[in-house]
Amino acid sequence: MTHDSQYRNAAGTGLMMRWGLIPWFAKGTPPHYSTINATIENLERGAAWRGPWSRAQRCIMPAAAFYEWHMGENGEKNPFLIKLADQELFGFVALWDCSAKPDGTVIESCALITMPGNELMRHVHNTGAHPFRMPGAVQLAPSLQDLLRPPHPVSQPTVSRHVSPRPVHASNGINRSQLPQRIPSLPFLSILVTLK
Repeated sequence: MTHDSQYRNAAGTGLMMRWGLIPWFAKGTPPHYSTINATIENLERGAAWRGPWSRAQRCIMPAAAFYEWHMGENGEKNPFLIKLADQELFGFVALWDCSAKPDGTVIESCALITMPGNELMRHVHNTGAHPFRMPGAVQLAPSLQDLLRPPHPVSQPTVSRHVSPRPVHASNGINRSQLPQRIPSLPFLSILVTLK
């Protein structure tokens, strides 16, 4: 397969994918349910996840930060910007799959893997359809050349030291009501890593 927006080295390939996994069996049609997040507890049995998981179709979605919603004691919901305190980029751990439309067009898509939150993230992400969870994340090597090397996992007990959450206010230039609609529509560069 050839992609205009890809790069490759011995460790893997970086390319743009659709965020929201379309399983191979869906014939290129997005499911009627959300597939942007794959829960770690269901990777081996969820219909959309078990195929990519069993075929080791794992990837890394580089990111500089992400948002989670927090409900304050006054009942008001506010987004928190979450990023590593000591590193510009990190990676979400994710699954990927390819699904072909009847016309032969192949859609490559991915879903990030979520897990129960550590103490800090359970406090911050305390509302929404799936509260008290966090994305699986890995630290990335600092140089672009090293970006495709297998990552070093961030263990849950140490994540709190490395994560810097801060509330986002209207003065930051972000319309809070647009956040949920804007974030899932972003294309993501996913790094397909060859695991040995």
